Amino acid sequence: MPAWVIAIWDSVRSGIWFVPTVALIAAVTAAVVMPRVDQTIAVADVRGFSWIETSAESARSTLVSISSALITMASVVFSVAMVTLSLTTSQFGSRLLRTFLDSNATQVTLGVFLGASAYCLLVLQSITTKEDQTFVPHFSVGLAVASTVLAMGVFVYFMHHVATSIQAQSVVRAVADDLNDAIDVVFPERIGDHPEPDHNAPANLPDFTAEDAIAVESHAEGYLQAIDGDALLEAARAHDVVLRLAYQPGQFVVHSTPLAHVAPAGNCDEELAEKVRSSFITGIRRTPRQDVECAIDELVEVAVRALSPGINDPFTAVACIDYLGAALRRLATRSTPQPMRYDSDGALRVVATPITFADAMESAFVPIREYGRDSTIVHARLLQSLEIVANEVQNPDAAGCVREHAEMVLRSARKNLPEQNDVARIEDYHDRVVRVIESGSQEPRPAE
Repeated sequence: MPAWVIAIWDSVRSGIWFVPTVALIAAVTAAVVMPRVDQTIAVADVRGFSWIETSAESARSTLVSISSALITMASVVFSVAMVTLSLTTSQFGSRLLRTFLDSNATQVTLGVFLGASAYCLLVLQSITTKEDQTFVPHFSVGLAVASTVLAMGVFVYFMHHVATSIQAQSVVRAVADDLNDAIDVVFPERIGDHPEPDHNAPANLPDFTAEDAIAVESHAEGYLQAIDGDALLEAARAHDVVLRLAYQPGQFVVHSTPLAHVAPAGNCDEELAEKVRSSFITGIRRTPRQDVECAIDELVEVAVRALSPGINDPFTAVACIDYLGAALRRLATRSTPQPMRYDSDGALRVVATPITFADAMESAFVPIREYGRDSTIVHARLLQSLEIVANEVQNPDAAGCVREHAEMVLRSARKNLPEQNDVARIEDYHDRVVRVIESGSQEPRPAE
């Protein structure tokens, strides 16, 4: 699926308006169709449905009562949602609102209440009296009652969802799930599935700094949410050029700065430039769709806020460290994507700069180590997570990265922890990480 389609879907899915709008359209459609069904089929002729037959006065009273009650409940749902978003912003940060907006519970609940209320109001207009003949849409009124029962069940689920989703453990788990999904997208291949890619530049790589190369500048500004790699590869093949990308997903794109460099310059026309620009999807915020560090930074933000004096919740920080360790353990088993992208004929077309294991380690552990420098439990859990990661590293570079972070945690503990017994315990955790690294060969393991 094209990256721009995915970006639009993410934007729509994270908005509160989409599902309620669909529900209102469905309600209007049902309000038009159901009275026609009542005009065609008499309720007395359908076996087992005679119990829904009612009078005109009773039908009007029922529909008015249901509509007013559902509108009131919709306002309650909206108020609860706003309070939840406010609490989330103050406790976890505004960037974590994404995890709540991406959840469909609030949208579906609002949609059910607003849709059912609108349906009742519209069906109410179909109850008419002409020449001493009264038309009562029995099936339509029965559907209104059924939608009310459904709305009650949805409201109970919504309250349960709010009560559980606002808990710190649920927020951390939701972001961790996004991180794991991003790892699966950006690092799809496990080490050992295929021969390790050659990350060295080929001998025939164009000189993008020479006069024979030209830059395609950005006409937009914002965070790079996704890159349509297939579209770039096809455009480069069609124009017989090589593209070197200047940005990674998650970086901030500045207007009029180069998105990519094209060589040879003579093959770059306005059509190719527009295809390159349209393949870079920017927005006002980062998303974890192709940006592993986005989800890492969100977990780190929760941990750093929890360690602040105003909140002082080290156990939430510990939960973030646990999930970061589990995700980095998963990442340690994955092969770094090939920066050189070739077309079906084997010709080099795109040169990218993929995120590395070392980049992810730095984003995950450095800020937490700095803000938790006075906490013994943070130092201990960082080293425990590093030990978990060390058990899965499968090459010397990754092992060296893990060992480097373990050394930094140890130095931080020796410098900032006043109690020598605590320092001794941290040294023991550090030694365990080193033993794991030194006992392993860091040779690629067979794929599971």
